[in-house]
Amino acid sequence: ASTASASTASASTASASTASASTSLPHLRPPPRLSLRLAQWNVLDGCAGAPTRLGGIGRWIRRMGVDVVGLNEMNGWSDVSFAKLARSWGFGYSALVETSTGYHIAVASRLPMAVEAVRSPSAAAAAAAAAQPPTAFHHGALLVQIGGIRLCVTHLSPRDAGHRLREAREVLELERLPPRRGFLLMGARQAHTRAKRIQAP
Repeated sequence: ASTASASTASASTASASTASASTSLPHLRPPPRLSLRLAQWNVLDGCAGAPTRLGGIGRWIRRMGVDVVGLNEMNGWSDVSFAKLARSWGFGYSALVETSTGYHIAVASRLPMAVEAVRSPSAAAAAAAAAQPPTAFHHGALLVQIGGIRLCVTHLSPRDAGHRLREAREVLELERLPPRRGFLLMGARQAHTRAKRIQAP
């Protein structure tokens, strides 16, 4: 079934030296902060043949004032077609990873976004020229940065816990990439839960 979740993230743009200066000079304004309203949605097989449900997802995202949305199971979509969809939802920036399994992952943002890393079996051949090791991801992972906040959208293997453990180790490797400030992990992690699912209106 289609699922969604929402949360808020924030990050300070000040350096350590700026923070200490603010402590010694209380008349200075505190460093600016960026606050993002995040959503993660598994759209279920790319919403194939379900334009009404796709429209409902877009209306929910706009109504909730979402700044950044991560999407799983964008089956059948390309980077170009997803960018068009993202713009129709009010997002000026987007990225999509086409995986060899067909279960593509994507992220869209209202704010400028930079792609830091892509991991997927389909991207492995292209990455071979850069001497990157083979990926453990069954579907893939997409690491982006938005206003100093790093987000990693992934879709872990539905096969078994052992495979997901290998993917989790690769997630940690992604976290260790410079500038190594940590990130928020989003996506389909295939964990069993009794949490209530949110259906698109």
